[in-house]
Amino acid sequence: MEEDGRSAGRKYSSGDEQLRIWTLSVAVLACAAAGFLPLRADELSDLRARIRQATAGLKDMKATVVVTQSNRRELEKMGKVFAETYEFKKASVWFKSPDKLKMSGALGMMKVEFITAGNTRLIRIPSMRFTKREDISDSPQIHVTSLDIGVVSEGVWGIYKVKLLQTEKNDTGGSVHVLRLQAEKTGRSQVVWVDGATLKLLRRDKLHDTGRLLIRVDYSDHKQIDGVWIPTKAEVYNGEKKIAAVTETRDIKINTGVDDKEFE
Repeated sequence: MEEDGRSAGRKYSSGDEQLRIWTLSVAVLACAAAGFLPLRADELSDLRARIRQATAGLKDMKATVVVTQSNRRELEKMGKVFAETYEFKKASVWFKSPDKLKMSGALGMMKVEFITAGNTRLIRIPSMRFTKREDISDSPQIHVTSLDIGVVSEGVWGIYKVKLLQTEKNDTGGSVHVLRLQAEKTGRSQVVWVDGATLKLLRRDKLHDTGRLLIRVDYSDHKQIDGVWIPTKAEVYNGEKKIAAVTETRDIKINTGVDDKEFE
């Protein structure tokens, strides 16, 4: 009787294992049919390590950004300051890792500078000796990272809680990683799409704390400079998914030794 009991137990365990394998197989097939690839437990840590290696050499960047298309009405739906930055027809841009960005250009006859450095954001008009300073320490979602030049670097882990939502298939059968970046002090988050092979940033969605879309940016025409893939075209959409602006990034130079004084 004991032997029969043990045999029955073995049969039951074997049946459970077969059911588990069958359920897992169905789940994998369902993900594949939907265009998703099953996630590995260590996939996010592997991706972070690859991003760290690929962008370790990115210290700073200088470039010229040209606004090739803009719609003030649609831009203002994303905020007044955001809309004002697209009033430039052409702007010089400086970035310094991990959290400094400056845009400088002409609005009419006046030179205007928009600067974000750490917990401070500035709007400056040198000819009028005008400076507006804002403390953004409680607004981590608007802090500058390499995302603002179209690059995913490990620095985003220093500001956001990063979660791998899913891995999708692209049109050529490759993979695209979808990451959620959650700001710790607010309910706002971002979702970014990263090419699995090249680590190019393909898309960035900024979300309201309710999950509603605020801003979407599609990146394309990437150029590899000193080993880092940088997009040269960005299409900006508002929360209604209406095109608000298109920019081209030109004359890109990396690691020229941008001085901290640029952001003061």
